[in-house]
Amino acid sequence: MILLGGDYVTNDPSSVVPVFTSLSKLKASLGGYGVLGNNDPKNVSIHAMKNASITYLGNNGVWMGNNSSRIRVGSGRYRHGYTKSTPYTLKSN
Repeated sequence: MILLGGDYVTNDPSSVVPVFTSLSKLKASLGGYGVLGNNDPKNVSIHAMKNASITYLGNNGVWMGNNSSRIRVGSGRYRHGYTKSTPYTLKSN
């Protein structure tokens, strides 16, 4: 699993596509997930992230499973379905 925490560029939209082109080369059996940082241009970054096959979490979360195990990956504002016994990975910038 690849978790990306944001701030890929510093307010420079022209750098977004090259960054995500490079990040698209990263591979993991459970996929890649990311959030944006406060310096990332939102619309162009989300589009580039999706083109790089990286799941944009935004304020959401996703359940992931491998065999009989499950874990929830989510951003800092979304904890639906979370209990103290739920495996949870939190990405927030």
